[in-house]
Amino acid sequence: MIKRLVNYLLLKLGKKNHSLDENISVSNIIFILFHRFIALLRGLVFKIFFKKSGITFISRHTKLRNCNHISLGNIVTIEERVSINGLTKQGIHIGNNVTLKEGVIIDSGLINNIGEGLFVGDNVGISQNCFLQASGKLSIGNNVIIGPGTKIFTENHNFDDLNSFINTQGVKRADVSIESGAWIGSNVVVLMGVTIGTGSIVAAGSVVNKDIEANTIYGGIPARKISTRIRNS
Repeated sequence: MIKRLVNYLLLKLGKKNHSLDENISVSNIIFILFHRFIALLRGLVFKIFFKKSGITFISRHTKLRNCNHISLGNIVTIEERVSINGLTKQGIHIGNNVTLKEGVIIDSGLINNIGEGLFVGDNVGISQNCFLQASGKLSIGNNVIIGPGTKIFTENHNFDDLNSFINTQGVKRADVSIESGAWIGSNVVVLMGVTIGTGSIVAAGSVVNKDIEANTIYGGIPARKISTRIRNS
């Protein structure tokens, strides 16, 4: 009975392709529901600080700063040790049915040079210990999967002047776009100015320093085209 109820609630919350594993015991379900309820209460407390938010689940030990620049959609899950600094020119915008797993960091730049912002679509999963840099504009489309440990950079240091220390030469920024349906494997590094096309796949451990075509598979350091997802009939 309780499993059917939870599956019904998942459906109502927009989790159309989610249902409980048959091997989960009732005691496990009760434990999970208890912690989700506590996370929901935290979300209700933070709601007054966010620029906008729907139903939000916030776990313990999170760092959410400058929340008046953060907009959250419906059914957003923020797990433990997530750090978000909302202080950006365009804000941090996260869509519906998005999960930020443990240890995700969203960085917005320095107070003397704040970032552009972050835009995340619907049905996005950002896995454990990812680093998302919102110094330049970072856009992530709908139905994107980002694997554990991935790092996405929108800023780099200037270093052309040999007579000055690198940390005194300022930075340059360029936008990054990850289009809908892309799958970024674990421990991928995405460098500034890159577009990763719709439905593309980036293999684990790759370094992406140039644009990736839609519906292709890339891998390596630097990432190169391995294959295509388009099959000839």
